[in-house]
Amino acid sequence: MLMKKTKLFFCIVLTVALIVQITVPVFASDSSHIQFGMFPQDAVQDEALLTALNGIAAEWRESDGMRFADAAYNGKMYRAVMFAKNRGKRTDGSGISYQKRNGYVPNTVYWFAYAPIVWRVLDAGEGICMSELLLDAQPFDRNNDPQHGYDYAYSTLRTWLNADFYETAFTSEEQAALREHESLLYSFPRSKPLVTASVTDQVFLLSRRDVINEDYGFNHWISVADHARRARGTDYAKCQGLKVYALPFSGYKGNSLWWMCAPGYAADMVNKVYFDGYCSADSYRDVNYTHIGVRPCICLDLSSLPDDAYTAYENPIPNTSVIAAWIWKGIMAFVRLFGPIQAWFV
Repeated sequence: MLMKKTKLFFCIVLTVALIVQITVPVFASDSSHIQFGMFPQDAVQDEALLTALNGIAAEWRESDGMRFADAAYNGKMYRAVMFAKNRGKRTDGSGISYQKRNGYVPNTVYWFAYAPIVWRVLDAGEGICMSELLLDAQPFDRNNDPQHGYDYAYSTLRTWLNADFYETAFTSEEQAALREHESLLYSFPRSKPLVTASVTDQVFLLSRRDVINEDYGFNHWISVADHARRARGTDYAKCQGLKVYALPFSGYKGNSLWWMCAPGYAADMVNKVYFDGYCSADSYRDVNYTHIGVRPCICLDLSSLPDDAYTAYENPIPNTSVIAAWIWKGIMAFVRLFGPIQAWFV
């Protein structure tokens, strides 16, 4: 009897959520977008092209258990990825492999095409831009430093952004066009105090104050499921182990988490933006998690860009209503009590 009432309750709440989602839309404001730099993004599916790429004598290099090789073919750049073992949820190899869940298996060569990076202009005056897509999946601090791992200034992710990503994504001319940007590393009220107040880089992550900056187009409430904060990853990011939200009918299927440069409550935790755009002090993850997306930001003189650098961009993420978002939060809290359904959320 109790189980029947439970199923009935779940069905009623699900129906209400779907109705509200359809009838109470929330519209995001239009934002300018530019194309700047290149990075591997879409998986190559064409069999003939794959055969040609596999015939190239590419120079392989290894990093963090992954092997990479870049190659040019018919005037375009491609990246090959191969690994002997699936990445775990953590850098020590433990936990579920989202890489495997995304369909990528060991000892197989996967090719990805380089494509222009699309940036959302957050502040035209300052030239601050945020990648529209999650371009990679990386741990915040690969070393899981017990003393400084939560501090962005000491993180391996900061190093990766300003070394590997910087060198891969931008030509020397594009690198010269980038401006240095000072990121203020604000903590949440109850989080562990930061050693470093700010960092200055050419590639950076958004801070806690950035993701609630209305001038940037974000909702000023951190606990609101903000459409402007939601993001999806590239095929390449999924190959690196990006977690992709899989619950159907929620309006969030296909979305992913992404790192901020704000610490959590403990020395081994950092805040991130959740799949629905929620980013309160409770939305933190361990610094050695490998499945969180990377959403790089840059700063440059937009007036120096050619007209064709600006591009139209149609956001594929459903603009689920705020009311529906809160209903879905209630549904998730409810169904987490039942083991068979938990697989949707891990």
